[in-house]
This record gives sequence, structure tokens and C-alpha cells, in this order.
Amino acid sequence: MVNIVGIWNKINSILNVNLREINPSYKFIKSNNIANLPTYPYCVTNIITAYIQDKDDIKGTIIEHPMENSVKLQRIEEPQMTISLNFYSNNREECLTFLDSTVSSLKTNTKWGLTENDIIIIAITGFTDRTFVMETDYVYQYGVDMRIRVLDITEMQVEQIEKISLVDKNSDNTIII
Repeated sequence: MVNIVGIWNKINSILNVNLREINPSYKFIKSNNIANLPTYPYCVTNIITAYIQDKDDIKGTIIEHPMENSVKLQRIEEPQMTISLNFYSNNREECLTFLDSTVSSLKTNTKWGLTENDIIIIAITGFTDRTFVMETDYVYQYGVDMRIRVLDITEMQVEQIEKISLVDKNSDNTIII
């Protein structure tokens, strides 16, 4: 099965490394954590949809690998996920610059880092203003949603059946195949 948390951690890690090269103050954190928020600017990532089955195919692709006394079955599927990126700052220009730098990076060098980890970017939505007022001050929030495709590989080993014994209940005869 897909390691959803592992993919989320990998995305945040790659974004943190690549975007800090552009601006050392850029930070990516996961949503719904119990911790103090970092100083502005920062981006909160969230998994909106964790597993979207693709192609109406519940079976996936099955590959059989014959072994000496068994067969290894490998089921491969490429589900999609939707990740939301929300950028926060107390300065509108800083927030938009952070967002723009991130999207540009996702289309270039960050894209390759994700691809090397079997995370393929399918689409990035347009910039959305999600700004809100906190009592007496604005918190500028802009965001995008990113649709990705991941690799889901499940494996199992099936041992070879050497013989089968069948018992006829009417005659109590045993047949060995």
C-alpha cells in the first residue's frame, strides 16, 4: 500500500531543501500538528485526498515472477493524491513571492526531486486568495492545490502446491493429485 505519511514527509523535505536555496526563511510544515507556528513566511501542506483510484481499475497491473518453488505476485497501481499548499505571511508581497517561487520550483528542479521518489506532478491549480482577518490584523494566505500520481506496489509470495488430496465422501476413497 501507499505510504501516505511517507510521501507527505518526502514532499515537505524536498520543498524545504529546494526553496531554502532561494530564500533561507522559507519553511514548509505539515498541517494539524500540535506545535507553535514558525515565524512568517511559512507554508502549510495538507493532504486533501489521500488515494484516488485511477482508470476505474481496482485490480491494477499484476506481474508474476516465477521462483524455484513459488511465484512472487506484484500488483502495481498508480493512484493520485491531492496536496494543498497554503502560504502565510503578514506581508502580501512576501506571501505571493513565496508562492510564486514554490510553483516555479515545482515546475523545474523540485519536480525532478519528486520524480526520483516516484511522485509525479500532474497539475497545479491557479493561485487562490485565502486571506483572513485576525481580530485587528491581516494574515495573508494564498494557496494552490497540487495533484500528484504515486506508485503503489503490493507484493506477495505464493508457495507451489505439490499435491492435493481429495476424499470421496460416498466411498471414502482418497485421490491424490
